[in-house]
Amino acid sequence: MFIAAFWVACPSKFQLRKSAFDIVKDSWLTAVLKQGAAAEAISMVHVAKGIKGEMPIHRGTRMRVNANIAEFKKAKIAGEFDYWLHLNSMGHGIVIDIPVRVHKHFNKLLQRGQLCRSYVITANYVQLAFRIPFEARRTAGPVIAIDSGLNTLASLSTGQQLGNDIRGCTERVARCKYMSKGRLKAKRALRQRINEVVKQVSSLKPRAIVVERLKGIKY
Repeated sequence: MFIAAFWVACPSKFQLRKSAFDIVKDSWLTAVLKQGAAAEAISMVHVAKGIKGEMPIHRGTRMRVNANIAEFKKAKIAGEFDYWLHLNSMGHGIVIDIPVRVHKHFNKLLQRGQLCRSYVITANYVQLAFRIPFEARRTAGPVIAIDSGLNTLASLSTGQQLGNDIRGCTERVARCKYMSKGRLKAKRALRQRINEVVKQVSSLKPRAIVVERLKGIKY
């Protein structure tokens, strides 16, 4: 319902007010959960209008939650699971504890940065995000400005363009059936192409690089 309502007139997340997510009537969901669903719908609408121009469909396979209803807690007793994702304030007094088992990559990221308090829940895993601090920006030497968009992954101030084929990669992903093998293969190809362009940018001779504007590639 949020997607259909926002497709006509989509507010920004900063403009999201109680009146906006109260369009869902006769629901046992709490206001906090409605607000989270509305924010997710806004993100989906903005991405869909920028890429395909077709109203997106939420298939119910993923759920985004934040610190308003979720708490990532370390297991008190050592066992098969390392953490628990505790969900409350959902409505009807429902409380859910999801067991989580982490891996080596999680431990490395936890040492380098800070765990963000937003999570993506699917039937098989919980997706986590980390805030990793960057090294201080270098100011000595020549500077190259980089602009990234949907048609060209990296447009340099020197006039050079890298990743002019990125639109074809994203459209290939969009054409594939959701959760199909072809879509997974197309997403792997897209990731590989992005990594190739990142390596090209990293090999540039100028010591200082300034990113003016960066649009996230959605796939």
